[in-house]
Amino acid sequence: VSRIFSNALSYKKGAAIVHMIRFELDNDSLFFSTLREFQQEFADSVATGDDFRSVLEDISGDDFSWYFDQWYYGSGFPKFGIEWSRDGDTVCIRSTITPSSTGTPSFKTSIEFKLNYQGGDTTIRVFQDQNIQTFNIYVSYDITSLEVDPDNWILNQVSSISYIPEYKEFEKRNIRVFPNPFSTTLNVIFLDSSRHREISLLDISGKEFIKIVTEQNELTIDSSHLPPGLYFLRIREDDKSYVKKVVKF
Repeated sequence: VSRIFSNALSYKKGAAIVHMIRFELDNDSLFFSTLREFQQEFADSVATGDDFRSVLEDISGDDFSWYFDQWYYGSGFPKFGIEWSRDGDTVCIRSTITPSSTGTPSFKTSIEFKLNYQGGDTTIRVFQDQNIQTFNIYVSYDITSLEVDPDNWILNQVSSISYIPEYKEFEKRNIRVFPNPFSTTLNVIFLDSSRHREISLLDISGKEFIKIVTEQNELTIDSSHLPPGLYFLRIREDDKSYVKKVVKF
């Protein structure tokens, strides 16, 4: 009985889920048609969350079982940790979701990022279906800052937003990468003193293909097993990260 009349779990959570479903549908016509059909079908009756899901799936034609598993039957909410960087017309966003509760080990959700630039802003929408995922967005503006879920569509917490220094920071840090474009090997030379470094090569989706931990100042990365395409070379040292776009042919 206490669960049924719980203000947080039965009333606030239910309203929040309906609000988030409107965002996930991204179609107000379908959303309000779902509400009308649900009201008509269960007028003067009793309905459950699964009843609402059934109407929602009939109207939209989409499967929402995964959505109800995490939001209706699950617990907690996603906490976002964001790292972003830029290189010309490309903004690279690395989004890490940490669930707030062990009851739901992972979340899948649409999410909006507001990209601010001098004199305006633009909002982009992506779908994150992995706990760690990278999105590469092509924009024609010089982005100065980033906001997560600017219109408060989903239950979430933003743990951190970190800007990774621009790609030209490689030169400032006395890091040389060549050749670029490259074929079978990629050379990395550090001109400053030796220190602990983590070097990774990732594709545009954020998948890590190569990871090397070293204190050497000169390194040759064997990339002969990788397919041609665009990659990101990431170097972490002294609690900082640097990213450079490289191309394999």
